[in-house]
Amino acid sequence: DTADRRALLPVPTDDIPLNSTEGERLLRNCTHNPGVDVLMHLATQRNQAFCSAATAATLLNAMARTVTAPVDVEFAPYPYFTQRSILQDGCVRRVPTHEDGTLMSVKFLATHGATLHEWATYLSCFAEVEHVHAEVSTEAAFRDVVKAAFPTTRGAKAEKFVGINFLRTGVGEAGGGHMSPIAAYDETTDRVLIADVSRYKYPPVWARLPSVYGAMNTTDRASGKSRGWVVLGPGPGASSSPPPPSEPFGTDEYVARRARCMETVADDDDWDAVMGCTEWPNVFPAGSCDGSRRGPAAGVVAAAAIASAALGAGVVGGWWWREERRRASGFRRHVVLGSEFEDA
Repeated sequence: DTADRRALLPVPTDDIPLNSTEGERLLRNCTHNPGVDVLMHLATQRNQAFCSAATAATLLNAMARTVTAPVDVEFAPYPYFTQRSILQDGCVRRVPTHEDGTLMSVKFLATHGATLHEWATYLSCFAEVEHVHAEVSTEAAFRDVVKAAFPTTRGAKAEKFVGINFLRTGVGEAGGGHMSPIAAYDETTDRVLIADVSRYKYPPVWARLPSVYGAMNTTDRASGKSRGWVVLGPGPGASSSPPPPSEPFGTDEYVARRARCMETVADDDDWDAVMGCTEWPNVFPAGSCDGSRRGPAAGVVAAAAIASAALGAGVVGGWWWREERRRASGFRRHVVLGSEFEDA
């Protein structure tokens, strides 16, 4: 089993990887199993700061029977929650963060991660959400939450789903604060199946519930409170109905415009340009005859350059250099060490 397991990092000795004989047996025979919904929709976080968004996408897609998904331009016309569609939602972008005056955004999450409260708040844009800090609860209460959420009858569908915010080192893993969904629970062994969204680091593992609770009952320095868990239910979220794509989707038009867009891609290995052509509406490369969607960005850059020169290139350039070094340093510290951010 160990030789066949593909994992960048070794699984803690006290855990049981899902892709092992014992792990598969537990999945077949566990006492509380919500079915394959979580594992079927398990997302890989887009970067090392997006575990909360990847877990959100996983859980919301698992709730397809009760939660309406938006149409991401990358997959139009098919509705499906993605990390991008979640973070671009208007309700999510109004969520306050622990940084005074700063609202949730793609940039904020990429440079700060999310606290348990921030995560629960933006999840509430899509579903009914309850979040609990481990420090004000108990191990027994968490066990009851998991047991209540997951059905014991084979074939029954779960109405509620659980995500956890924990400290990796608390369960013997490498890294810092992290979020992932719980996919099942086995009362006989008192283990939960953590479906890790950092799929390039760890496979899903069966971890002992007391260890998981202990890893949640650790302090997040950004909030000053402990980590904990969220429970998503079928109630309505705070967001309005998901908006349709800015242009009605037509298969023939899409195919024709994608072909025209691909012809304007100068570098066959330009990932961003090629992916832009596959979206709907298509994003033509800047400078092409159909590149108006990216035109304003170029205009902003040019205007910024003129303003910079007017204010004094030396002063502005020096400030920009110091600020970018500071921000890059903070981001590298998280991404490389996994110890400064609520995500790794």
